[in-house]
Amino acid sequence: MGSVIARWYVKEDHYHKALKVREDYERDRLNLVEPSLLLFEVSNVLRYSRELGLEDGRGSLHSTIDLQLDIRELGHEWACRATVF
Repeated sequence: MGSVIARWYVKEDHYHKALKVREDYERDRLNLVEPSLLLFEVSNVLRYSRELGLEDGRGSLHSTIDLQLDIRELGHEWACRATVF
């Protein structure tokens, strides 16, 4: 999911689909439960983006944090849930 969230700020393939996910989340049509590694993953993408400068990348990360996503530690229980299809 980190790559989808990063596409909210970096216009890559499927950018518009990623924006739809954010819109659905903001309108309470979708709940996003993310592992704690999410912010590191998004930070890494933003840091190396050719489109964003340092300040824009930081602002984008803060915008993500401001969304108050349900971020949880990836323990045994959540790791097992991730393998259920």
